[in-house]
This record gives sequence, structure tokens and C-alpha cells, in this order.
Amino acid sequence: MDRSTSILENAKSFIEIIGKLSLGILGICYALGLVVLNTYFSRYGIHTLSLFQTNYITAGVWALSPVLLTWVVTIFGIWVLSHFKSKFTKFVYRRYSPPAEFRPHRDGIKQLSSIVLWFCMVGILVVGIVNLRIEFNRRWIAITFVGVMLGWLLVVLTLDVVNRKNRRLKLLIVLLTVFLTLGLVWYSRIFGNEVYSTIPSHVGGGAPNMVQFIVEPDANVKMFFESMGIHFQGDSNRTEAVPLLLSTDDEYIIITSEREHGALSIRRDFVKALFFEGAPN
Repeated sequence: MDRSTSILENAKSFIEIIGKLSLGILGICYALGLVVLNTYFSRYGIHTLSLFQTNYITAGVWALSPVLLTWVVTIFGIWVLSHFKSKFTKFVYRRYSPPAEFRPHRDGIKQLSSIVLWFCMVGILVVGIVNLRIEFNRRWIAITFVGVMLGWLLVVLTLDVVNRKNRRLKLLIVLLTVFLTLGLVWYSRIFGNEVYSTIPSHVGGGAPNMVQFIVEPDANVKMFFESMGIHFQGDSNRTEAVPLLLSTDDEYIIITSEREHGALSIRRDFVKALFFEGAPN
């Protein structure tokens, strides 16, 4: 009876920790997404807080991905290396003094399985990134480098937090937390300004959708669209494709070719329907 009670209590504690951790990560993603989206839209003179909460969360997830992936791969790598006797393992145990439950037992099967698990995890991450079909350029390389640096800083902070001697490290933990927070805000502004626009919209990114407006067959409406630089396909009431930046309850905001980072707002009641062009295969 005591054993089953203990297992149940441990399960409850584990679920509670996972729940709090998930809420914390969602909160961080929301805050970073707020920075990313407002930085991105401000390039077009748009300042809005009226987006759905999921917009902020998905933008924050994208911004946080390089940081978290670095943290996961590194922490998992340290766990794999701790299955083996090495100078690195001795350094980790001596410097960070992790609790006994974080120290794996060393035997051949567990050593081999830990290596296989690590390579499987890295392989899945690589395949997932390739399938996203994002155009990775020098800006992506630079922003990923910054994310990796912040991820390693998060690793150091994590190891200091789980250190059994962390009472002596309270000031260091506070300083690392403050530096990491400021670094993430600065990094999110760069992310929103430089690479968010290259992420496809169907996976929560900021790349504009190519759309065609279908309007009322009214000469005045068509004249208005033409005056805004939006041309129609022959004599039809369907416009040529334009890049849709943002859609709200009241308006459609498109990117114009008039000037760099120019945007145009069109009232929803001017448009009968939207035709979304499919992404190229």
C-alpha cells in the first residue's frame, strides 16, 4: 500500500512539474512572440496588439527554437557522456555536483542505448528542419549562432540551478538569469527584423501569402483598386496576385511595390472573397 501511494505521489509531482514548466514556456513564447511580431510589423508602420494569442505563441516558438534545441541537444549530450568515465564527466561532477538521481549507472547496454537515442534525436531534428523548406541564408546563420550562444548560456544556468551547492551560487544564478532575459529580448528583436519574414505562413511564420481579391463588379470599386496600384485580370472582378501581410477583423493589409517596406490597408467590406494561391511544390 505504501509503495503504491509513493508511486502515485511521485506521478502527481511529475505531472505538476511538467504542467508548471509547460505554462512557463508558453508564457515565455508569448512574451517573445510579442516582441518578434511588433518588431516585424513596425517595419511597415503597423503597430498592433489585436492579433490572436496563438500568433504571438507561434512567433515565440520560432524565435525560441534555436535556443531550446541547443539546450535539449547539449543537456542530452551531457547525459550521454555521463555514462562514460572521462575527464569531461569528472569536471561536470566536480564543478556542478548534480544530484545522485541525475547520475546514470554505467553499463554497456545503457551506454550504447544512450548514444543511439542521441543520434536518433539529432536525426529527427535535422529531417524536421529540412522538411520545413525554409530558405536559410546568411541572416539565418547569424541568428542561429546567437540562439546557440543563448542556448549554451541556458545550459550553464540549468546546471547551476540543479547544483547541490547552489546556495553559494545564488548571485551567479541571478546574474545569469538577468543576462539571459535581456539577451532573449534583444535576440527576439533581431529575429523579427531579419528572418521571421522567411518562415512560411502555414507553419506560423511571417512570409506573406499571395492572394487575389474578388470584388463587387462595380466600376467605382475597380477604379479605387486600380488607383491603389492593384490591377485586375482583364475585365474580370479578380485582381492580380498581391502579397497579403496581415488580415484582421476590419481590414486586409498588403505589401505594396511602391516603396520598400510599404503597406496598404483595404477595408474588408470592399472585398467579396479571397483566392489563396498554393505554394509551389
